[in-house]
Amino acid sequence: MLWTRLGRACHNKDLEDYKAIDRLIITGNIRGAASRLEAVQLGRASRTEALELARLFRRVGLAEKALSLLAPYVRPRKVLTLPATSPEKAEYVICLQRLGSIMEASSLSREIDERLAPEILLYRAILEFSQWNYEAGLPGLTRLVDEFQEADPYLLQTARENIAAALIHTGRLADAASLLDSLRASTHQNEQWLLHCNTLQLSAHMHVMSGSFDRATEALDQAERILSGIKTLDRLFLIKWRALLEGFKLGHVEALQSARDEAVRKRHWETLRDLDFYSLKIRFAEPVFLRLHFGTLSPHFRRRLSTSFPQAVIPSEIAIGTEWNYAKLPAMDTLDPLSDLKGDLAAGTVTHAAFMLLLSDSYKSFRSGELHSTLFPNDFFNPDSSLNRVHQALHRTRQALEAQLPGMEILAEGSTYRLRIPEGSPALKWSVGLNDFSPERIRLEILKRELKAQSTFTSNDAQKVFGISRSAANRVIQQWRESGLVTVTENGRRIEYRLKA
Repeated sequence: MLWTRLGRACHNKDLEDYKAIDRLIITGNIRGAASRLEAVQLGRASRTEALELARLFRRVGLAEKALSLLAPYVRPRKVLTLPATSPEKAEYVICLQRLGSIMEASSLSREIDERLAPEILLYRAILEFSQWNYEAGLPGLTRLVDEFQEADPYLLQTARENIAAALIHTGRLADAASLLDSLRASTHQNEQWLLHCNTLQLSAHMHVMSGSFDRATEALDQAERILSGIKTLDRLFLIKWRALLEGFKLGHVEALQSARDEAVRKRHWETLRDLDFYSLKIRFAEPVFLRLHFGTLSPHFRRRLSTSFPQAVIPSEIAIGTEWNYAKLPAMDTLDPLSDLKGDLAAGTVTHAAFMLLLSDSYKSFRSGELHSTLFPNDFFNPDSSLNRVHQALHRTRQALEAQLPGMEILAEGSTYRLRIPEGSPALKWSVGLNDFSPERIRLEILKRELKAQSTFTSNDAQKVFGISRSAANRVIQQWRESGLVTVTENGRRIEYRLKA
C-alpha cells in the first residue's frame, strides 16, 4: 500500500484505520478487515483514498464495491480534467477479473504502463491463471520481480508466490522447491500469515506430486496450526490437500470423498474440479474424464487434461444427462440445444446465450461479470446497472426454461449462478465445437450444420440461416473474422468466407 502518498490526501485517523485494515488482511483476519471497512464513510473519500479503499475492499472479497468507487474515474460519464491514472486502471482490471469480466479486464490491461503501475504485471498473470494458462502468465511475473525491485514488498512477495504456483502447475517442481523455501522463511519472518499459509499449501501440493508424503504432511500441519481459529476458505484447501495426500499415498480415490462433500457443502465448485482432475491421476475413470473435458469451458484446462491423460478417447459429441452425467452417443435420445429449442430459447436470443453459457461448464458457478460480458459483449460492465441487466436476462431465461424444459432451473448462489439438471430432464446433445463457448461460436455451429459439407459461405447464406438483414449478417461475419473463426476469400466479384478447420 502506498501509505506515504495516501498520507497527503486524508486525515491521520483515516490513514491509521486504513493501515490497521491492511494489517488485518495480511495476517489473515479477513472478516475483521471487512467489518472495519463497513464503518468507513465512503462519501468523504478523496480520489486518492478511493483507490486505496478499492484495494482494501477487493482484498476482502467485495470487488463490486471496489469497482463502484473507481468507476467514476475509469469509466466516467463525462470527460475528466484528470483522466484515469495507470494505478486506478490496474485496480479496476483486477476487480473486473474478480467479477468474471475477463474480456474487458484483458482489454483494459493492455492500456496500462507497467512503469507507472507495476502491479499490472501481476494482474495480467492472474487473468491468465484464472483460465489455467500458466505459461502465458510467467514472463510478466518474472519481469515484475526482476525489474521492479523497488515496488511494494508485499506485491513482490505475492508475485513470487504466483510464480511458484505456476511452476508447480507446469511440472517444474525442482524450480518451485527453491523458491518456496525462500518464501516460507520470508513470509514467516514478516508475519505475513496469509501468504505464509498459501506458501505452505503450495509446498504440500508440490510434495504430494513428487511423492514426498511425509514432507507434505508436515507442511499441512504447519498451515493447520496457523489457520486454527481463522475462518477462511484456506481451510477448505487444507481439507482438499489432506484428502489428496491420503488418496495418492494409498492409491484410493475413495479417500477424496470427504473433501468432495465439503466442497459441495461450501459450493466451491473449482475445488470439486480439482479433486476430479487429481482423482484421474490416482485411478483413471472415463466418466470423470468426460465430465472434466466436456464440462470445462477453458481450452487451456482441456489441453492440460488431454496431455495428462493421452489414453483417453474424446468423442465428437456427448449427451449431458441428469445431474451433469455425461454419456457417449447414442446412449439415449437427446435434445439438440442448437436446433430443437424455439421461441424465447431459439438460437441467437439473449436467453439462449445465457442457457448455453450455463451449459458450457458443469462445475462453474458463473459470476455476474462473466454473464454480462457474454450476454452484452459490446458493453462495459457498469456496477450500477449491469447486475440488473444480468438479473433480467436470467429471469427471462428461467421463464423460457420453465416453458420448454420444465425441471431445469438456474440456481443463485450469492452473486453467482449455475444450472441444475434434475431427474427426468431430457438429455442434451453437446459437441466438441461448443466447448469454446461464445455467442459467435454458437452461431457459427448453427451455420456449419446448415451448410453441411460446404467449407465456404456468403453473406446471403448467413442472412437465410439466421433470418437477419444484410447489415446484421455482415456484423456477425465481422465478429467471426475478428475472432479468427473465418477468413475472407474472393471468387471473382463474389466475396466468400471460409470456415477454419
